[in-house]
Amino acid sequence: MKVAIFYPDSVTPKVVDAIDRVSLLLEYYKYAYDMYNAYASDKFFGRCMSNHDLAISIGGDGTILRVAKHVSNRGIPILGINAGRMGYLADVKIEDVEEAIYMLLTSQYTIEDRSRLCLSIDGEEVGCEALNDIVFKGQGFGMVSVNVNINGLHDVVYRADGLVVSTPSGSTGYSVSAGGPVISPNCETIALTPVAPHMLNMRSIIIPSKDLSLTVSVETRREDYLVVVDGDPLIFTSEGCRKFTITNAKMPAKLIKLTGQNFYKTLTEKLLWGVNTI
Repeated sequence: MKVAIFYPDSVTPKVVDAIDRVSLLLEYYKYAYDMYNAYASDKFFGRCMSNHDLAISIGGDGTILRVAKHVSNRGIPILGINAGRMGYLADVKIEDVEEAIYMLLTSQYTIEDRSRLCLSIDGEEVGCEALNDIVFKGQGFGMVSVNVNINGLHDVVYRADGLVVSTPSGSTGYSVSAGGPVISPNCETIALTPVAPHMLNMRSIIIPSKDLSLTVSVETRREDYLVVVDGDPLIFTSEGCRKFTITNAKMPAKLIKLTGQNFYKTLTEKLLWGVNTI
């Protein structure tokens, strides 16, 4: 088995500590590994990721999102070690690295398939895929109108600061901060959550993700607007009328969950779900 270790652009002492621990353990158990900056170019990873069996992401949730972008279409599972802040997707603590690597190498884990979204622009797939969310929003302050057609069945207009189209994995990110629901990752759904909507009757909605096809356009009085795919912004001018299509990505992200880890435990530990703080 060959392992790919990914680290973030910002290499903090916590990241260095985690890298040292992981690399020493892999050497001890005689597993080959390579190390990569998760923020390197897509073209670079297109050449070098064909012979790896496992990815270890060291950093925060943003690093895991980058790693998923690089390895998901190759079916490579990801173990996330948290050297960032929240660590919701990267849920292995640095102090538990030794135990985690032992459990990993002795097959004490399950692999969760996490759905992803695929963004096409004017009918063309552009390699933009999201494990967490795709966000349509204006530049700076100001309302935009986000026009959405849901599976060819219904048109709706969101007049708001933006619209978050979220997977279950991303439901605990920007979407929940904007008042959206928390969705268990094994649900085949997505959430449409407006950000600061202008109308009181505009609320988040959950729709089935099976055979998903959302057609989206954006209107704004400003010169341009943003489409943000897992934190990566794309800037579009307001001239013309771009048509964005969101469908399910062909391949899910495969996240490794060690024995004893589960969605509800992580939800409680990270977001204090169900914890009596009084």
